[in-house]
Amino acid sequence: MGRFLAGFVGNLNEVMNFFMGRSGTPETAPTRRQASQTIRIAEPIAKDTGSQLNIQVAEGGVVNLSQVIHMTTPDANAAQNGARRYLGPAKPASYIATDQLLTLEQVKNSAKSKTGDRGIIETIGSHAVKLQFLSEDAKRKVLELEENPLQSVFIVDVEVRSVEGKAMLYRIVDVKDSIPKDS
Repeated sequence: MGRFLAGFVGNLNEVMNFFMGRSGTPETAPTRRQASQTIRIAEPIAKDTGSQLNIQVAEGGVVNLSQVIHMTTPDANAAQNGARRYLGPAKPASYIATDQLLTLEQVKNSAKSKTGDRGIIETIGSHAVKLQFLSEDAKRKVLELEENPLQSVFIVDVEVRSVEGKAMLYRIVDVKDSIPKDS
């Protein structure tokens, strides 16, 4: 248990120092989740000007300095601000993106089908998202290709709908062109 706690505190210290601007990039870049958690962890200290957070791990009475966290209100504010900069501006819940590259993961073979279509737009996110074609004409442009649509990349205008900054639905406004993946 002691090694686990030491590893946790050491990693937390590394991430907090990165967001406070006290160190360069850690061995592995912090994740978006770590940035969000840093904001939440620092919140009580940032709000109360007289508070501080102190964590240290000692083994056999010896304290390892890489496993010591001391955070005051200015430190907490710096950590939160650094994490917010790292996350970037919050994306609106719905926005239009033009000329995006869409790859299909799954598509139903009917222009009238409203369910079962999924695709990836890597500039927005690396996971497959439900697709909704706003017109039968847009879906026909995908289905009437001579090549397999799953082996093509489509240039689309899309309305992105998201929850907590994560894309959940791509509403395909227009399919402008297609490119075979192997070209």
